[in-house]
Amino acid sequence: MLSQKVRHLLNVTPNPVVVELGACDGRYTQAMLMCCLNGTPRIISFEPDPRNVVLCHKQLPPLVEFQNKDPAGTVCAV
Repeated sequence: MLSQKVRHLLNVTPNPVVVELGACDGRYTQAMLMCCLNGTPRIISFEPDPRNVVLCHKQLPPLVEFQNKDPAGTVCAV
């Protein structure tokens, strides 16, 4: 799902910070969380479509913090 280069960067960077624009259903957010072996990641995802925000809430683990920054979208910070 994630490219080999992205997986490598997530593994060699201590406590990586990732900004994801267009989180869709949260599938890639979850994959990035699972790839981080070197510290605690901080993933900030934005999804403008409210229908996909509902899917993000279902897909991502309960430790994910959702913040509504705009009526048209949600920022999800892990």
